[in-house]
Parts: sequence; structure tokens; C-alpha cells
Amino acid sequence: MYKVILVDDEPLILLGLVNLINWNEMGLEVIGQCSDGAEALELLSRTSAHILITDIRMPVLTGLELIETMNEKQMNVKYIVLSGYDDFEYVKKAIALGIENYLLKPVSVIELESTLQNIIQKIESEIYKQIDFRQGMNILKDNILYRWVAGDIEKGEFLERASLLHMSIDSSSFITVIIKVAGQNEHHAASKIPQKNLLRFAIQNICTDIIGSILQFQIFCGPEEDVTLIISNAKKQDFDAIKAILKESVSVINRLLGVDVFITVGSLETMFQNVHLSYTRAKQLQDYQMLRPSNSILFYDETMQAAAIMKKRFTFDGTELQDAIMALDRERTIRFVESFFSQLQDSTIYEPSDVKELVIDIVYQIKYAIRKKQHDSFPIFDSFPKLLTALYVNQSVYQIREDIIGLIHQAFDLFEHALKNVSPITTKLIRYIDEHLSENINLSTLAEKFNVSPGYLGYLFKKETGESFTNYVNGLRIEWAKKLLIETNLRITEISEQVGYTNANYFFTTFKKTENISPAEFRRSVP
Repeated sequence: MYKVILVDDEPLILLGLVNLINWNEMGLEVIGQCSDGAEALELLSRTSAHILITDIRMPVLTGLELIETMNEKQMNVKYIVLSGYDDFEYVKKAIALGIENYLLKPVSVIELESTLQNIIQKIESEIYKQIDFRQGMNILKDNILYRWVAGDIEKGEFLERASLLHMSIDSSSFITVIIKVAGQNEHHAASKIPQKNLLRFAIQNICTDIIGSILQFQIFCGPEEDVTLIISNAKKQDFDAIKAILKESVSVINRLLGVDVFITVGSLETMFQNVHLSYTRAKQLQDYQMLRPSNSILFYDETMQAAAIMKKRFTFDGTELQDAIMALDRERTIRFVESFFSQLQDSTIYEPSDVKELVIDIVYQIKYAIRKKQHDSFPIFDSFPKLLTALYVNQSVYQIREDIIGLIHQAFDLFEHALKNVSPITTKLIRYIDEHLSENINLSTLAEKFNVSPGYLGYLFKKETGESFTNYVNGLRIEWAKKLLIETNLRITEISEQVGYTNANYFFTTFKKTENISPAEFRRSVP
């Protein structure tokens, strides 16, 4: 929101202005009420504002003297002047100082709102006009800054280039800030900022306008398209103030550009040669995007301390999940998944790498159970690679939860449909296979058990399931083998025996035919 300061020596006038219009609806926030110009200047020394509404006649420092002083300090603020007198000389002086409007008391609601709307449009227009200009500037400087934070430049070359580009590195400390556009929301900005590069330049422009008068910093957009700030002379006691300024930047970025961001702040370093450590740690925190909501601001030390204090790993019993799926209990399965993800939502406890491992585990548990329960579920399996890919691009864990629940509903719909078209003997056969998968089962022994001929049993199974008996059993065993390859350190020959293959060579051949890679290659491919 744009910030407004009200200045008048009459308390009732100040109170009236605060209640005269709905500031929030206009995207404005009254951050200060001052009784004279000197008090307003003192407030502006501690914070920034976009709009100043001031009385013209006040003790200590008049409204015109206040504006004149602010202009001398080159404060980028828009002014509205109020007066109880229709004095042409005052009007001329105020216009010469660059005010936006001169309003007579009592202030008209319509006139004040109209003036404020015009000021807001003017502020936003000025931001957009500078975007194209800044896009072509500082290419060399951006390159040097990126090489600096990446630790890819020698000290001598850096000092020479810094001097050439008038970059100040005479600082007692440095800390980096990375502003990353949330990928899934980036398309929302398309109507306002049609190109990615322009979007980053717009973010740079907003940050420079908001932060520039308060902090010393360098800002650039590197090849990875993240906006990076290097703040100088920061101290740990300044972190709350830095967070407040970043929050304000996030708010303006959201409103003006229609896009969400994720901000991470690296470690505080006392030597310019160690800035790359701060940058690396800020990049490390970007993995938390899958756990934290958009527009979060994370500080490295704070996040790591919380993780160290609360560190614990939780595992889950996949048997319970598989039992729920095998029992065709949709509600119980969904409850299990929701409970699983609710335990992951405390991102001060779980690190992103832990969460990825746990989610991969539950995805494979679900896939195994679905494959075990229903042979003809290949369309559902198409969703699994997408889920795993989403993990490694740090898609929100909340979105992954919704995708998994949707997949479960799809699977149960398939189960319910299939049950209507399967005979009792096929149902019994599937249940027997599920319960005796590790044993030496074949059509001949099963046909004898169910008092039918092997040929008829094979025909009936394929007719009602759409898959041959052999392919069905192999499919279940290969899924089980993949689970063991991921979760255990068993030798491949041991896994072959455990899942029901008496011939290891046949297992290798079947696995490669099904997965297009060998069991050993599959194990190595899993992170």
C-alpha cells in the first residue's frame, strides 16, 4: 500500500482527515499524524512515505517550509496542501514547490479522493516509465555483481572493476537478499509486464524506490533471473527493520505487478570476499518455497537455528496406507494422506530435503498399493512422474498434496467401476495373488486350487481385467522390487527372491523390459 502522512496543528482536523475517506480501499495507509512540520520531518527521517497532506499555516515549521526542506533533501514524495484561506500568494508558492493540489478547508471528500487517485496513477506511471530505461543500463555492473556473489572473480579484478564502476565496498558487513518470482504465479503478471526481463526490472525499480532512501545496497538481476540485493553496513539488530522494508516491497510488487515472490536473506558477512557465502545460503533457503507460502521472507540464521532446535525426522507406516487402499476405504485413505501432509506443514521442523524424501516415499507407497489392487491403472500411473518432477522444481507441498488426493479419488473411481465387471472367481484370484505374491504362483497351481482348467482361468482373467495373468503378476512384482530398491540396501538378487522370482536372470530381463533400465540403474537414478 502507498503510505500517507497527515500534518496539521489542529487535532480535530487530523481526526477528521483520518475518518473522511476509506484509505484502505484506495490502496493507501496513513502511517503518521503530525502536529507541525518539524514533527513530520522527524518522522520522515525514520520512515518513507509516498504522499504528504499538510496544512499550510502551522507553528515551528509551516507547510510550505516543510515541503521546501523535503525538496532540498530530494525526497520523492507527492504533496497536497490544505488551507483555511483562499490566499493566491500561498497558492503560487505552493505550485512553485511542485504540489499536486491545493484544497480549501473544510475538505471535500470528492475532491480529496479524486486528487489521491490522480497521485496514485502518477506514481505508478513513473515506475513503469523507468522500467525500459533501466533495462538497458548497468549490464557490466550486473555482470560484476553476479560474479562477486558467485565467488567467481579474483580480488584484484573485483577491486579494479568496483573502482571503475564507482561501486562502494567500504563496508563493515554485507548481507544478500534474493527475490524470486513464484513460478506458478508468474503468468498473472503477463497483462501488466509481458516479458520476464521487464518483470525483473520492474521489481528492481520498486525495491530501489522503497529501500533506496533507507539502506545502502547494490541491486542486480543475474542470469538465473532472480533479483539480488547486496546490503552494506547491516547489523543483526537491523534485521527487524530490513524485514519490514522487504514486506513493504512485497506488498507493492503484489499490487503493481500482480505477481507473488519468495524472499530469502543470507548470512551476515564481515568481509567482501565472503559475500558469496551469504549468497549461497540465501539460494539454499529458496528450497523452502515448497514449504512456505508465497510472499514469505526467510532469514538464514533464524531459519537454521529453528531447524536445529526442532530437528526431527518422522516416518510413517506404509502398511496402514496400503491396507486402506486394499480395503477400498476411500475416506480412510484420504484421512491418512491429509494427516501425513499436516505433519509436514511445520516448516521449522522439516527441511526441504527431508520433505522430498518423505513425499517420494508416500508417492511410491500409493503407486504400489494401486498397482497391487488394480492391474488396469496405467492412465493413473502417468501422473506419478509429474508429481516427482513437481518436487524437484519446488512446487508447493500443499499443491502436491492436492494432486495426490485427486489421484487417489481417480484410483478409487476406477476400482469401483472395475468391481461391477469382475466375476467372483477373478476377484478371489486377485486377492490370492496379492496375499501370496512372494510365492511360486502360476496358472496351473491356481487353476487346481479354484477347480477350473488353467486355460479357462487364464481366458477369464484376461477377459475381465484386460491383462494376461503373467503380465499382471510381473507388474506387481516389479513395483514391489522398485520399492525395495529405493527403501532398502538389499542386494538385487535378494530382492529378486523376496518378490517371488526364483530365477534372478528372469527378474533382470523382466525389470528391464518393464522399466527400460536395469535394477541397478534404477537404484542409482533415485536421489
